[in-house]
Amino acid sequence: MRSFPVVVRQKKSVGLLAWGLGMMALGAGFGWAQETMVEYALTAPLVVEGKNGVVVERLRFRRRLPSGEAAVQIRNSQNVVLRACAFSGIGAAILVEASREVRVEDCAFIDLWDPGVAGLQPRIAVEARNSQQVSVSDSLFEFVASGLYAYQSQGVVFMRNTVMNILGPFPRGQAVQFNGVSGPGNRIAGNFVTDIVTGK
Repeated sequence: MRSFPVVVRQKKSVGLLAWGLGMMALGAGFGWAQETMVEYALTAPLVVEGKNGVVVERLRFRRRLPSGEAAVQIRNSQNVVLRACAFSGIGAAILVEASREVRVEDCAFIDLWDPGVAGLQPRIAVEARNSQQVSVSDSLFEFVASGLYAYQSQGVVFMRNTVMNILGPFPRGQAVQFNGVSGPGNRIAGNFVTDIVTGK
């Protein structure tokens, strides 16, 4: 049976975004024949900029990108969902800037490292800057600098995540860190956080 994994699509429309990743639009609904992940093979970050209503799902990010670049970059966009994606063996995973209504759900972030002057440095899994209504839920984080770092944002939610072996270094090193986060709707709840390596 032929498989049509849908990995990047624009919501509520016929698919308008394609990065050569096997997208198939089926009118108002989308479907696929089997549950598989698709390898993100491009050597540049996946950038969502100036968009409204985008879903990125079931992508596997394992290819190291240029140092300091997040694998997925969301800028000046709204109503964006990243679902069931995996990030491993790369640098920073997701950067959200000046955007609103961004959801990261059912994703895995493992071994996020970036080459630095002093050798490999751990990187942040999800970073939100100057954004509103950003939620990270039901995801796994292990061996990263921080799970979620939110700066100058509002309505940030971090719920039902499993976080293990956060590495830092200072000033990172938290499962979730709010810096200048204000207003209503901010929430951290129902997370499991442990450090198996050092027993903290």
